[in-house]
Amino acid sequence: MQEAIYDMGDIIIKNSSGIEPYLKRVKDKNKDKKLNVFKINFDINNKKIDFDFLEEISSKTSKKYLFVGRIGGPNNLQFSLSADKIETHISQSIYGLYLKLDEGELKNTLKDILEEFYIETEINNNRYKYILNIDKITGKNQTDKIITSSKDGKEIIKELKKEINEYLKQNKQIKLDNFGIFVIFINNQNIIQSKEYLDIIFKNIVPQENIEKLKNEKKKKFVLFVVRKGL
Repeated sequence: MQEAIYDMGDIIIKNSSGIEPYLKRVKDKNKDKKLNVFKINFDINNKKIDFDFLEEISSKTSKKYLFVGRIGGPNNLQFSLSADKIETHISQSIYGLYLKLDEGELKNTLKDILEEFYIETEINNNRYKYILNIDKITGKNQTDKIITSSKDGKEIIKELKKEINEYLKQNKQIKLDNFGIFVIFINNQNIIQSKEYLDIIFKNIVPQENIEKLKNEKKKKFVLFVVRKGL
């Protein structure tokens, strides 16, 4: 019974409600204009990148996409699949999450994405080790040229962002500053709500002492429930 209580404690706290106090507000307006969610979908089966722009940011957006903002200092490799800047997904989030995950389905899927949609560089900095191949978006042969002609990782990301923005303006009649949050989908699935991803965010965002406190509170409530039910 004691072991079952501990298991139940873990199950109860590992959900989005345990992370809620650490979520950040998503910017929803830009000069009184409503902003939308920018969904980047990696379609592994068809080897293409799709976008979805239709969802408006609301009071539920932060929890739906577990938006925790920047994790750690300015030099920390980011691994969140929701970000307020597209730059995070151009070079960090997929590889950062891949490094954080234990072996399993999601890690294998991220490996496929890195191999199919990203270019491995020789830059000695994990934040720029893998760069999004925007040729998969624009249809032009420009990513390699930008990587080889740029001085450093920051300049690469700046130039790639500029090219993506130009593509969106010309082909979708929309600009990057129309969006307040950029989120990753995989095969049209909101992977942010998966257990593997939720566990990683929980472990890295919630302080250990708070996790222990939550566990103790949930265990007490579960024990009281067991006693009342006579289980």
